[in-house]
Amino acid sequence: MARSQAKRKGSGGSRAGTWIVLILIVVLAGGYYAFRQGWRISRSHPAVAPNVAPPGAPLPASSGVEEAKQASFSTLEQLRQLSPKDAGKVVKVQARLLSYEIEPNQDVRLRLVSLVNPALLVEADLWPAKRATTEDDAALYDELREMLTLRFGSAAGGPVQPPANTIMVTGKAAFGAHGVELAPVLDLRVQ
Repeated sequence: MARSQAKRKGSGGSRAGTWIVLILIVVLAGGYYAFRQGWRISRSHPAVAPNVAPPGAPLPASSGVEEAKQASFSTLEQLRQLSPKDAGKVVKVQARLLSYEIEPNQDVRLRLVSLVNPALLVEADLWPAKRATTEDDAALYDELREMLTLRFGSAAGGPVQPPANTIMVTGKAAFGAHGVELAPVLDLRVQ
C-alpha cells in the first residue's frame, strides 16, 4: 500500500510539471503575440502618425471619396460654360477618352472628347499620391492610376491612345491655361 501511494505522489508531481510547462508555453506565446500586435499599433498610433484615422472613423470632410459621391452630372458642353467662381465644384461627366499621358509633374493628363461634339476637348488630371491631402485620397489616386494602366496600358513610354471607350469621370472643376478642366480626378469608370 505504501508503494502505491508513492507512485501516486510521483505521478502527481510529473503532472504538475507538465501543467507548468504548458502554462509557460501559453504565456510566452501570448506575450509574443501581444508584443507583435503592440508593435503594429504603435506605428499607427496618433502620437506617432497624426494623419491616421482610427478604424471605423468617418472620412474627413475633404476626402475625395466623399466628394465624388456628391457630384452633379454634367456634359462636357455644360462643363465648358462654368465660370471661375465655380472652381472646386465636383462634377461627373461622360465622355470619350481620346488619350492620356504622364506629365513632368507626374500628373496623368486625360484628354476627353464630347460624345456629341467631337471637336470639344476637355482635359482632366489624375494626380499622383504625393499631392493628396489625406491617406484616403492618396490610396484613391493610386487605385485610379493603377486601374487606368491595367485597362489601357502604361503611359510611361509616351501618350496612350486607347481604343474608343466611353468613360465616366468625376473631378473638381478647375481653370487652367486651356480653360476649364477636371483636377483632380476623383473617380473613373470605363463603360
